[in-house]
Amino acid sequence: MPKHFTRLFALLACVLVSTHLIAQESDTGFAVITPENVANLELGYAIPGWCNGFHATEPYIYTRFDGVYNYLTGEPVPLEDIRSSDDRFYVDGNDVYAYPSGELQFKTEGEGHSFVQDGRYLLSYYDGVYDTETGERLYNLFSVAYASPRETYLYADVQGVLEISTGQTVTAEGRRVKGSYHYEFSLDDRYFVDSIERIVVDLENNEDLFEIPASDSSDLLATFSPDSTHLAVAGEGVYTLPTGERVFDSPDSSNVNFSPDGTLVAFSSDGVYEVGTWEQVLALTDEWGGKPYFSDDNTYLHLYQTGVYNVVTGERLEIPSYSRLSPNGDLMIDFDDGIYDLATQEEVYIFEFDEFSIMGPAPRFFNTQQTVMARSLVYSSDDKFYFFCLIYGVEGTDWAYRSGMVNAENEIVAYVDTPNGEELNTLDGILIVLAQTEDSRWYRVAFVGAGSYDGEILPPLWISAEDVTPISMPEGIPIEDPNA
Repeated sequence: MPKHFTRLFALLACVLVSTHLIAQESDTGFAVITPENVANLELGYAIPGWCNGFHATEPYIYTRFDGVYNYLTGEPVPLEDIRSSDDRFYVDGNDVYAYPSGELQFKTEGEGHSFVQDGRYLLSYYDGVYDTETGERLYNLFSVAYASPRETYLYADVQGVLEISTGQTVTAEGRRVKGSYHYEFSLDDRYFVDSIERIVVDLENNEDLFEIPASDSSDLLATFSPDSTHLAVAGEGVYTLPTGERVFDSPDSSNVNFSPDGTLVAFSSDGVYEVGTWEQVLALTDEWGGKPYFSDDNTYLHLYQTGVYNVVTGERLEIPSYSRLSPNGDLMIDFDDGIYDLATQEEVYIFEFDEFSIMGPAPRFFNTQQTVMARSLVYSSDDKFYFFCLIYGVEGTDWAYRSGMVNAENEIVAYVDTPNGEELNTLDGILIVLAQTEDSRWYRVAFVGAGSYDGEILPPLWISAEDVTPISMPEGIPIEDPNA
């Protein structure tokens, strides 16, 4: 896919430990991907759909067009199988069951569900909040609801902020906190900021604290410090909590974020400042206004669409700007280029193909443990696009099953002599091998279930091994009989 398509999709996306880890097994059993071993990444397998990001805690990867998969096993995860964190309940459709007995507990009427407070309550979207012990619906929900970090409160559009246990609307001076798609809770669950009303609320004491003046007509972009003592607002500055004293002005900024330890705050289009002294440690001239992200040790700062800075030296790294930091902050992945070691600025892994587009509005190419990487591969047939999500890990990973990869870019591969006699259209470029014949003379490069934009199914396509150049053909690729 041409790079300009990649850039176009990236521009439309939402702006969302430099210490090198030795190769070690995580709790998933996969090796942590580090600058030292990233050159040995290998393709494990492919699943249908467009990669759409990893779950933060569970071994799940979300795909557009084909649902959720467990990336440890490669098996699909039923969307309706939502289980409480204490493993006492699960949801199947609109029915809530005891786990593992399968005894029906109660029914809901919602359009999506999630458990909170270790399964104490069930959020049934567009329906209500249920007490899982009694099955009673405690109060209504008129939208999707999001729990605060410590799950004391819910944010629901239109309804505002509710106490999870009672459904009581958190009010200040008799006024309901209005809903907003741009909202923020402090990590200790005490404070909430509504970006439309521009009001900072003390949820614990049920009162308005202060109003943030409007420097322009747009909704504010704000973030709380990790210790919940400060609120940084793009285009405004920093306020202390709970007093609301404005201790720093940053009128030119377009986005804002604190470092993980809360000692630094970065304002896009302005600079990085030390919290407390408010001395500038790095000047920034980000015209795009991408949200800044720090590495875990504060050494690096990444601004989407702008680039990567070494906060300590002030150096702007020679690394592509359409990229994302890895969870450990030691690698940078570029959408259609490769992976860079931030300490050396060297490209340590080169991709075989350009990424079609980024993984959703807030792309995460690595899982939280930094043991698995995912990229989307897209190819076309009959003017339709077909998607695969490729799962990578360090060489030697014990994969549940394997897929291959071949290059047909130098030849147009015709599917008129397939072993089952089907006359099919042509494909070229990088192709995923999902199965092979026992004699390895034929490769299956697509399968029933790989859907297009309009939902049509791409039938199995068998190609001759003589027509393509292998890129990755490991042992373990499934054997199939195309004539069966």
